[in-house]
Amino acid sequence: MREHYAGIPDLYLLAKKINIPFPEKVLILAVEVKDPFEIKQEFSDEIKSQISEIKKKIQKNIKNFLRV
Repeated sequence: MREHYAGIPDLYLLAKKINIPFPEKVLILAVEVKDPFEIKQEFSDEIKSQISEIKKKIQKNIKNFLRV
């Protein structure tokens, strides 16, 4: 199995190579997975019950990031 992965350093180098601008600052938001060895199409019950709160935190982080 071949993985298809490109991280931020890879994207930066690619942008530099093809001469396109790359942002000076990047905001990364993530939600930790319960079990990295289990693949499901839906969120876990723990995440489902907190979607509203997670959405608020994401919106707050994005607003703060864009203000700077």
